[in-house]
Amino acid sequence: MRPLLAYAADGTEKSIKGGIENLAHTLNLSDDEINQLLPSGKQSRFASRVHWARFYLGTAGALKRTKHAHFAITERGKKLLAENPIQISFAILRQFEPSI
Repeated sequence: MRPLLAYAADGTEKSIKGGIENLAHTLNLSDDEINQLLPSGKQSRFASRVHWARFYLGTAGALKRTKHAHFAITERGKKLLAENPIQISFAILRQFEPSI
C-alpha cells in the first residue's frame, strides 16, 4: 500500500491505471508478474492488488476518490507518509476511523 500512497504524494489527481503502470515499473515487475490473472481470468492479480490498496487507503482516509477511477492523497495520507513507515499494513490503517 505504501508504494501507491507514495505515487500520490505530489498531491495531483492520479488515475488507477496510471498507478498500476507506475507501480509495475517502480517495483520492476516482469511482464509475467504484471499479467498473471486471477482465477476468474478477468483481471490481473497485480491490478487487483493495486485496486484493493486504493480501497483500503481510501477507507482509512489516506486517499480520496476524486472521480471514477481517480484519486488524490489527503492530509492524513501525507502525514502517514511523513511518518516514513517502511510499509503500510492493515495494523497501521486500523488506527484511523473508517471514512466511508
